[in-house]
Amino acid sequence: MKIMKKLIAVASAITTFLTFNASPVFSTESSSDLNISYENIINLENFLLRKTETASEEFDIDENGKINIFDFVTLKRELKTDINQEYNGFIKANGRILTDESGKEYIIKGMAFGNNVWSNPSMPPENLHHTEESYKELSEMGFNSVRFYINYGLFESDNNPYVYNESGFEWIDKNIEQAKKYGIRLVLNMHYPQGGYQSQGNGMALWTDRENQKRLAALWKTIAERYADETGILGYGIVNEPVLPIETTEEDCLTKWQSVAQEITDEIRTVDNNHPVFVERMCAAKNTETGAASWTNFNDENGIPKYFV
Repeated sequence: MKIMKKLIAVASAITTFLTFNASPVFSTESSSDLNISYENIINLENFLLRKTETASEEFDIDENGKINIFDFVTLKRELKTDINQEYNGFIKANGRILTDESGKEYIIKGMAFGNNVWSNPSMPPENLHHTEESYKELSEMGFNSVRFYINYGLFESDNNPYVYNESGFEWIDKNIEQAKKYGIRLVLNMHYPQGGYQSQGNGMALWTDRENQKRLAALWKTIAERYADETGILGYGIVNEPVLPIETTEEDCLTKWQSVAQEITDEIRTVDNNHPVFVERMCAAKNTETGAASWTNFNDENGIPKYFV
């Protein structure tokens, strides 16, 4: 099934997020034939991101009275020019924004590739999840990045820790090569670390077994060392939605997450100072006796703020 069909629900959510609650403000300028140009793509993007207050009604391609992400995708496809390759070098955190090496602001417009990580694979899902055509289609739709889920099992076995499988890295190499053709950068996201998947609170062994933390930090160092000079990598997402067991207090859970996140980041920085590190806020603190989880939002500045639509 084509990506466009798969993303209708997501695109609808993005449409809700990017457009005004009221009717869009049209300018008085319009024409019967829209000039498909790079400049018009940027103008429409700025309107959707609320950087400008008005947009010509000619941008309402489907004539439904709303200007939204679907109109943007249509224009992008018509232009047939890859505007995602307009960035130079590595993407860096620059205060509250991201920029390329020339200082141009970089806005992440991404989609996630799940890569079947929940099945705890030991081999990459070659051609079963996505292909090069997927990157081409995403680029045509206006995306510039992919949050690329990975499972530690692609790189090492619990029976043979710290010994890494080349097949996992070759798979990432292949995806980088494919994505770069279409101006797509990858955020490598550790969605399933040593100790277990985090989001549903079933990966407590990451926090109760110190060896798992050491293995995770060592794996990230190895990944970062391999891709330190690769501009096709946007950055590293070190742990997805961490859920920690309450051993004393919820605040102590946060302290432990900050400590582990810092340890991983420090290991990465010994070999790679080029790529940003994405550090998520602690997702929840779990009472391991009752199974209850507290989804407290802590005021944690140790990371790049992130949200999902």
